[in-house]
Amino acid sequence: MGALRYRQVIDRLPEIDAFVAAFGEWVEACWFAEHDRAPGRLEAVLAFPPDVVLVGALWVLRRLLELSDPRGIAPALGDPDDDDGGDMGAALADHLLITGPDPARERLIRAVVVAAGDGPDARREVLAAYGAEAVEATALECSSVLAQALANRWGVVPTNILEDF
Repeated sequence: MGALRYRQVIDRLPEIDAFVAAFGEWVEACWFAEHDRAPGRLEAVLAFPPDVVLVGALWVLRRLLELSDPRGIAPALGDPDDDDGGDMGAALADHLLITGPDPARERLIRAVVVAAGDGPDARREVLAAYGAEAVEATALECSSVLAQALANRWGVVPTNILEDF
């Protein structure tokens, strides 16, 4: 039943398109360090129904992962339990763990990145293991960082990247 509900959410493209637009405005407010605007933009993202936020956050992260390596030659997304540091999950965890080592949060970040890049079974497993709220928040955080990194790499604003979705 849950998978059917999410499939219906994804099929309603106007809602996902609106989510991506709101997400882009939040990321851009963060990117330009508009500290007065960013919280309101995040509230607009989180105002969508919870299933739209969860599915949208994972979908955006998946698309950004695909865009970050269109030729597929970078190290794989990795294993959330392997800490060799040579994959996208490890890179995002390294960037996001600014207060020092946090093995549990690192595992969550890596698991969400792997699940976003994998199929529905992997996403269900990570949801069961960590809960929807933690997965959603982590996917939003990883997507924000990755969108800003790609914008910096390509010399554009983050919404330019997201509008191609």
